[in-house]
Amino acid sequence: MQQTIKINDMETQLVRLDAPYNLICNNRAQFGLHIATLMVVKERQGEDTFYVQGYPVVAEKYGLGGQTWFNDDLQHCKVIAIQGESVTLRVIKQIMEFASWGEDHLDVLAMRLMTTLSLYGVTVYLSNEECGAIMVELCFSGAPNARLAVYSATDSPFYFYACFDPDVENRTYPIKISQSQAIDDILDIRQAYLIPLRIVNGTKGVTDITFYTNQPKYKYFVDELNKKAHANGK
Repeated sequence: MQQTIKINDMETQLVRLDAPYNLICNNRAQFGLHIATLMVVKERQGEDTFYVQGYPVVAEKYGLGGQTWFNDDLQHCKVIAIQGESVTLRVIKQIMEFASWGEDHLDVLAMRLMTTLSLYGVTVYLSNEECGAIMVELCFSGAPNARLAVYSATDSPFYFYACFDPDVENRTYPIKISQSQAIDDILDIRQAYLIPLRIVNGTKGVTDITFYTNQPKYKYFVDELNKKAHANGK
């Protein structure tokens, strides 16, 4: 974060942090432990006052070594959790939405995030209401005769996003997205959540994710989505 401070004749300063470290992410979908901060003088104002930018030094795998995220100052990073502590589904949703700018495939992002949490000893806290089967509201938006966006409602416990062309055969886009492809995309994200959350801390976690919508016009999409989600007892 940019701030005005007084320092000596130093152009840079490495500030080492103490364990346990924060597990952080940037909007390019990178995760890692924040082990130090590199303070870099960006602009001088007078003899004794400077603008300083802070860049996180991050251990990205197994706590070994560290690299500086020069493309992301601290203002463009989010803290997921303290190493060894727990996160809620709401935090996971916020991180998914934030990091999705750097990863087109949300199922891959969800799998990477859940794997990273496990790698650094961060557990998922589920309330009683979040155990068992969970309902997720889907919303649909788009101009008439244009590509439709499908996404989870603001108060839903999980982040979902996909899009499709309702009249795919008559679309002139270079890349056409069918309803079937959008359904498969959502189901892939669903599985990426379900697999690591079915058992949490040795007890029953999230056993199912079912979808609904308050937009009757798109009930056909949600019906087909749920039908495919629960085919063969999935």
